[in-house]
Amino acid sequence: VHFNHGFRAASAEEESFVQRICEGEAVPCHVVRADAVDGNALQLDQHAAGQRGVQAGSRRWRRQHLFRISKEVQEQAPDRQVFVAAAHHQDDQMETLLLKILRGVHLTNVHGMRYRTPLTASDAANQGDARSADSFPLVRPLLGVRKQELVEFMEEAGFEWREDESNHDTDSGYLRNRIRNELLPLLRDISPGGDQGL
Repeated sequence: VHFNHGFRAASAEEESFVQRICEGEAVPCHVVRADAVDGNALQLDQHAAGQRGVQAGSRRWRRQHLFRISKEVQEQAPDRQVFVAAAHHQDDQMETLLLKILRGVHLTNVHGMRYRTPLTASDAANQGDARSADSFPLVRPLLGVRKQELVEFMEEAGFEWREDESNHDTDSGYLRNRIRNELLPLLRDISPGGDQGL
């Protein structure tokens, strides 16, 4: 599943890139566009929502469509186990933990993403598709793998590594970007390998 949020000029080219990869690997490709006129549109006023609201709204939108597409796949092949695999890696996990700490989450509630969580009908409630208690496993098999290891693996396998350029924008107001580009490198500089303790 590829989500085209349409927030950046590169969004259309990235969508084409994903479609080409899927075609080359004979993998079905589901594209969901934020500007769709078929009811899939991302209902979000970026200016009114604020940076945190944009991220939360986009996450809800993605989860709604992941659930919807999972239901469609299950209906097409009811004898198969359907699950969603996300590509979150260890660096994402470190960012998540630091983000929670910096936002003031009580230490007893500081935990990262889980390797497996349910994707439920409540995720699709805003789509009017909460008619059952169905859920699908959402798995994150790469949480124990560093981003650099993934980049090296992709390069050795002959694949191009792609990254959302906005991830490097520290002036955007996204705290996660500052953690990724400023705080984590500083922690690694102060204590090489110390970030692994997170």
